[in-house]
Amino acid sequence: MEAKGSILQRASPLMLAQVAILAVTFTTQGIANAPRYQPPPITTPPPTTTPPPTITPPPGQNQPPPGSYAPSGGTMQAVSPDRIQQTSLDGRNVFAFTVNPGDIVPFDRQNRNVGPGGALNQRAEFAYGSERVTAESGRRVYTMGLNFGQGFPMDQRWAMVLQFHGKDTNPKPGFTGVSVHGSNLDVLAPFSAGQPFASIPIQPGQWYDLKLDVNWSAGNDGYVKVYNGDQLVGQYNGPTASSGTFYYLKQGYYRDGATQTLGTLYETPISISGGTSSGGGSSGQLNTPPPSSGGFQMAPAYFPSPPP
Repeated sequence: MEAKGSILQRASPLMLAQVAILAVTFTTQGIANAPRYQPPPITTPPPTTTPPPTITPPPGQNQPPPGSYAPSGGTMQAVSPDRIQQTSLDGRNVFAFTVNPGDIVPFDRQNRNVGPGGALNQRAEFAYGSERVTAESGRRVYTMGLNFGQGFPMDQRWAMVLQFHGKDTNPKPGFTGVSVHGSNLDVLAPFSAGQPFASIPIQPGQWYDLKLDVNWSAGNDGYVKVYNGDQLVGQYNGPTASSGTFYYLKQGYYRDGATQTLGTLYETPISISGGTSSGGGSSGQLNTPPPSSGGFQMAPAYFPSPPP
């Protein structure tokens, strides 16, 4: 019997050529129809810039009275920017003012600002040079929450936590604000020899919701009413300002230089009603030199704009 060969051995040259043509055709079509390689898209990450911090209080907390505003453009007066921090305490948005022994800013050293203890004073404050009042300003209402941190020194002879600071050139007396003497929060009568007409004992960790209702006047129609929460704790009747000058607003912790204990004071941003942010006033140099850190802009995003 004759042996059978393979199909390719028995195929004619013509058949082999036709098979080769078909193979090339299928291979070419397969390559043409194959999916193309797509490199992965190049993604650009979003910008990583951090927006400036803002203060957004929880509902019902630390809201200013209707129609009030907050001072803006405060200049930091401290030895270092970390002495004034924006933070929260008990659900309230606050500034934490911290003063260490020896925290003497250059202009206190230059001007020899010495406290009752005989040493150069120490401070961490905001100065609002544009928030001025005069004897013609009339009624203003200032509200602010205060909380004295644990370990706050109770033996300091004197400190200020809210100031109405007279101009430096030819200053004249008037209502000065809220101070600390030992373990008491005091409000001194204008044009007096340091006599408080309102005094509140200090308990660290406790909130004091102060409201100062002030009628700025050089006459007997002036007054200062001091409230802690809804309770009237003291009232003064009489002149609150001198004629021909102005007073500008400061908040923070300014103390006797002889105090040798670290202290932290928490204050909510001040709200003001009853007037405009300009306040009027005479010209004169303010005690607000620009700090090395370049100043500090408050961000009271939830406060209404000053009334027109």
